[in-house]
Formats: sequence, C-alpha cells, structure tokens
Amino acid sequence: MNHFNNIGFVNHNEAELNQMIEQICQNLTAQYPHQNGWYGVHKDPSGAELWFGVNHENSLENIELHFNGICQQQIGVSALIQYDAQTGAIHGWANGKNFENGECIDGDMPLVFCIPDFFRLPENLVQSSITVQLCAFAEEVNVFENEEAFDKSQENEEMKWATQAFVPSGMFVDEGVPYQPYAILNGIIQSSELKTNFFTKQAFYHCTIQTLGMELDAVFATEHFADKPLQKGNIVQGTYYLSGKVLPDFQAA
Repeated sequence: MNHFNNIGFVNHNEAELNQMIEQICQNLTAQYPHQNGWYGVHKDPSGAELWFGVNHENSLENIELHFNGICQQQIGVSALIQYDAQTGAIHGWANGKNFENGECIDGDMPLVFCIPDFFRLPENLVQSSITVQLCAFAEEVNVFENEEAFDKSQENEEMKWATQAFVPSGMFVDEGVPYQPYAILNGIIQSSELKTNFFTKQAFYHCTIQTLGMELDAVFATEHFADKPLQKGNIVQGTYYLSGKVLPDFQAA
C-alpha cells in the first residue's frame, strides 16, 4: 500500500503527488525551527499529518507521515537513530520502564519507529520511559473475518502464527545498517472507522489493533477493502511502517 493513500492523500503518479504537495505546502498548520532547518506540518482534521523537512536554504528534503490517533504506549528508549539531517527514529522496548547498565530490563519486545519531527526531541530521552502514540501504516496485509478463519488458513502450515504477534522486522539488517521502522504484526481489530481526508475528500480506514503486548493505531487505504470493509473482531496480518509521536509532556518546545 502507498503510505500517502493510507491516510487519504491519494495519488496515482509522481506528477499528481508533486502537485498535491505544492498545494498542501500553501496550507501548513505550523512551522517549527530546528538545528538543520525547520519542519512544516499539515494537520488534517481527519487526523492525517504530513511533516515536511526543510533545510536552511528552504529546500524540501523529505516528507514524513503520521496519523494522530488515540492509542498510547509506554516505551523504554534504548537509542535515538539519526538517518539524515531531517529524519530519525527511536529504538526502544514496549512497556519498558527500567534500565540497568544501559539496557532495558523489563520491556516486552524491542521495536523501532520513525519520529516525524525527530530533531525536536529532547536529548535526555535515552534510558527513560516515555509515552508514545504509535501508528502502523499497512503495506501488505491479509484480513480474516475472525479467529476461526485465521486458524483455518494455517491448517496445513507447520509453523502457526498466533492471532497476536509482533516481529520487529526492521531490526534484521546487515552490519552497519541502522535499524528501520518496520514490523510484521498480527492483531485483532478493536475498533474500525472510515475517515475522510478533509483536504482531498478521500476516505481511509483508521483502526485500533490489539497485538502482542500493546494496542496501536493503524491506517489502511480503502481501495483494498472495497468488497469487505474492515470490522471489529477481524484478524489482520501483515507488514507495517511504524510512526510515533512522543506525547507533549516529553516534547521539545
């Protein structure tokens, strides 16, 4: 799935995308300076967000996406990962609270998620426990009506998945390559809502998903579910890009 389509910024080619970005840049919600330039953000009433990383010469360097959802997750921060002059991620542990000798000792599982405004983070996050709103952008996903249908799909498989599973696939990288904000996860849809992007008038799904050790927000492009809408109780299995927003009491001004 196209990450832009997942939050209603539907585009079919590069020309359409560039035209849409140019229009959105005329309607920024706010601008935030940082050491390498500034971030401009467009916050759509639907919850969809686009974060533009701009350098000191006012050249656009990257665009990060987020969805402002409702799920909150405790994260023990192991490291901050800088990708370039505008983007970065947090490597941490779900439900982690305590550290000894630089290691989280009580987290449930590791994960990596991108921070759209990475260079606004305070420097003292490492080895602290913070609250994060996490959103998963679906890339490839299979949907099962219920747990019975999910189990039936694995009848002939030697290795069987649980309905709630989380694999930090972005951490399986070659030596010297930084961890990436991706995960394979299975989960149960707790709520499902069809949202409309105010800017584009295009629809997308916002769901909350209970997976192993945590509940998180997830967004899906509607084009893949025209015949069978996503519903509470469905089991979803797939690969996701993870975006996170550190909640305001930990956010740099």
